Amino acid sequence: RHMGNHYGQIVVTLPEDKKRDFPDNPKNDPMLYLSYIRSEIQNYVKKKYSAADRKPLVKIFEESDGPPTGKPVNIRITATTMEDAIKASDIILDYMRKEPEFVDLIDLDDDRPAFQKVIKFIPKPEAVFEYGLKPGDVTAIAATALNGFNAGKFRTTDEEVDLMVRLARVYDKGNSGRNGLLDPIDILNLPVMEDSKAPVLLRDVVTAEYETEPNVRTRYKGRPTITITSSLKSGSRLSPARVQVKVQDFYNKNPDKFYGVSISFGGEFESTNRSYTSLTFAFFIAILAIYLILASQFNDYFQPVIIISAVPFALIGVVMGLFFSRTIFTIGSFMAIVGLAGVAVNDSLLLMDFMNVRLRKGHDVRKAVIEACAARMRPVIITTITTMLGLLPMAIGIPRKSISWAPMATAFVAGLSSATLLTLLIIPVEYEVFEKIRKAFRRKNGLKNH
Repeated sequence: RHMGNHYGQIVVTLPEDKKRDFPDNPKNDPMLYLSYIRSEIQNYVKKKYSAADRKPLVKIFEESDGPPTGKPVNIRITATTMEDAIKASDIILDYMRKEPEFVDLIDLDDDRPAFQKVIKFIPKPEAVFEYGLKPGDVTAIAATALNGFNAGKFRTTDEEVDLMVRLARVYDKGNSGRNGLLDPIDILNLPVMEDSKAPVLLRDVVTAEYETEPNVRTRYKGRPTITITSSLKSGSRLSPARVQVKVQDFYNKNPDKFYGVSISFGGEFESTNRSYTSLTFAFFIAILAIYLILASQFNDYFQPVIIISAVPFALIGVVMGLFFSRTIFTIGSFMAIVGLAGVAVNDSLLLMDFMNVRLRKGHDVRKAVIEACAARMRPVIITTITTMLGLLPMAIGIPRKSISWAPMATAFVAGLSSATLLTLLIIPVEYEVFEKIRKAFRRKNGLKNH
């Protein structure tokens, strides 16, 4: 998660389930054990480096098996200046650390930058134009004097080496005479150009000022930003959505403390919201596509509505299945709903098609409905059972329950069973009522039945 020569990372691989024996953790839950290890190592760091001016930053986290989504809690604080963002971050962090409901937050911190002293070389406009120079020329000279410039490449037998030419520094390796720059300010004594009286030095065309600046500038939508992040303890009842509600409420109730400051929420919460929004659009697009296909095949605008009414039957089953199984509604569950939009209509489509065939042969509506239900009930039930049996091991966890896929399988099995049962009971009623209304409407308007 971090890169650089001052970062180190250790990856610990746990033994197999049968060989795990965690202290103070009878169920051998790896997430509870992670909290235990995190607490022990943090206590060790506090004791070991209690007298040190700079303590090492140690973060312990589980390895993710999916795409990176950020920490569960991710709060972006945006302000006009970095100083204002830091002040706002201090206020929010203080609130979150004192809020009793947030005791399950782990590694609560922000990414505020470290401030460092820098030297700014500012051109003197009058002097620059007096000597026929441009401000960009002067700043380029100052940058080259400090950083050097690329003089080309040196070719060896098997590679090319970039050649960098810069002014010597007192503490450079190999500078036995200790000649050169001791301080960045020393470049002010460098000659820039020749003049009739005396060489023009860099100090004649620029001024040097010491300032304090952040070592990293983080921006969100073009404004200075600080991000507060945190993880949640394993098994915690606190959710990222609840954290967002509480922090947003605190922000709204204290406008005087956050003048010119705005907050937004990202990380896992933001990625989840985007996924739900995308799947919602996919669901309605699927419903629209199904309707258009059915309308073109049946040459009717109302019968496809009866067929698609099986989708709400599936949603009833999804809600009831997740509720009674105590399963969390996840992205996988929503994906199952989108899939059910296409699968749930199959049963009603079979019934409707058979009813239409019997009706065109001159049968009465009630007789067509009864024959369709009698002839198609067995294929519908067998198809549903075989599909459910294929997903049932994943739903109940055979041989082991998957946190990622079990909610999707549970939603699919429950939704499909509900859609099938309600389709066999309700679709025939809807069809008979619709046909009777249509016949009555045609008799009233003197139209011929087909």
